[in-house]
Amino acid sequence: MSFNNFNFGTKANNLDFLQKHLETGKVCSSYIFNAKAWENKKDLIYSEIVNKYPNKLIIVRSSAESEDSQESSFAGKYLSLLEVSSNIKDDVIKAINQVINSYGENISNKDQVLIQPFISNISVSGVVFSHDLTTGSPYYVINYDDKSGRTDTITSGSDDESRTLTIYRKEVNKISSSRFFSLLKTVKEIEEITNSNGVDIEFAITKEEEVYIFQVRPIAVSKNWNRSISKEVDNAISQIKIFLD
Repeated sequence: MSFNNFNFGTKANNLDFLQKHLETGKVCSSYIFNAKAWENKKDLIYSEIVNKYPNKLIIVRSSAESEDSQESSFAGKYLSLLEVSSNIKDDVIKAINQVINSYGENISNKDQVLIQPFISNISVSGVVFSHDLTTGSPYYVINYDDKSGRTDTITSGSDDESRTLTIYRKEVNKISSSRFFSLLKTVKEIEEITNSNGVDIEFAITKEEEVYIFQVRPIAVSKNWNRSISKEVDNAISQIKIFLD
């Protein structure tokens, strides 16, 4: 199902929208608040967080207005903190302060902070691009970590043993890996929902092969792609098939 009126917004708003409509993957529940409201409403906001996520590990995530847009991406520019205990008020307050401080002095009225439950039991995590970033060629490109069990090794650049899987967009149904087949099924649904085929998606897959989506942003460099490249690649692959046969 596509939504012609969908417009990419903040990280928090994008995820909130997808949680209501995504069927093939999961988006964690969210608690979202305005960064400017934090200073005067700390006790109230903390009370609402602990009521929503009692006795849980949470993630305190950035969701700045300038973080991701159609024109530019500042992926990784702002801070997000994992495995914060919701029941320890001082830790939650400290984490939120750190995230907001990472925005700098000129905080926008649209800057937010996003709270979500921490997901464990991770089998694979990483980032998937709907096209080759440099050329726009019709390949899903998955950069992933299937060793550490963490969700942030690819996005933080801290993993020296990351892997890359490149899949021709027209041959997704031939993927033998059930976990990556499930992931790309979710990615294709996100493309349809957002009415966009230039997306950059952070994900994790649990050991039970549940697909979780942590972020969806437009690929800012897509405006520089050669729009005829997909047709050229399709034709080249068809000719290779004929030659091999």
